[in-house]
Amino acid sequence: MCEYTNKTFTDEKIEKKTVSGRIFQDCDFKNCKFEEVIYNQCVFSACKFIKTTFSNVSFKNCKINDILFSECVFVGFVWGEIKSRTNNNIITIELEKCSYIYNDFSQCDFVKTDFRGSEFKSCNFDDCNLNKSIFKKINFQNTTFNNNNLMESDFRDATNYIIDIRSNKLKNAKFSALEASNMLLSLGIKLEY
Repeated sequence: MCEYTNKTFTDEKIEKKTVSGRIFQDCDFKNCKFEEVIYNQCVFSACKFIKTTFSNVSFKNCKINDILFSECVFVGFVWGEIKSRTNNNIITIELEKCSYIYNDFSQCDFVKTDFRGSEFKSCNFDDCNLNKSIFKKINFQNTTFNNNNLMESDFRDATNYIIDIRSNKLKNAKFSALEASNMLLSLGIKLEY
């Protein structure tokens, strides 16, 4: 295995490549672009990804611990590979002001995650545990939520989400009145203002 410790990667661009058996410990990735990259059996520990773009990137059988993603862009990303409820290789991931485009969050565990400052476009959250997560002031642009635990989550001032109120657990979740009334449309209720 090739190991990198306390290394900073700046303006790196990796395309259409498989990276296997690498260990990244206390590394920083700044302004990097990863396109159609497969990370296979790699270890990422105490790393920071700052303003990095992940486009159709895959993490297969990787161990990930204490990672920060700040102002990153994720396109076509499948979060279940690294943040699945059944994946025991994940300890902590922190997300700050990231953009998610065509992301699949199926069967993920993001309990108490603060997504404020993030952008979502055409993403789906299916069968996730999002209990006590914060989605305040986010424009979701055609993002769907189905069969999730959204109890005690905060969607105040968030817009354009599509939440099926029949399949999601919503007890004590917080919503702004106008957007909450839009959720009733899924029940066939017609509202007049």
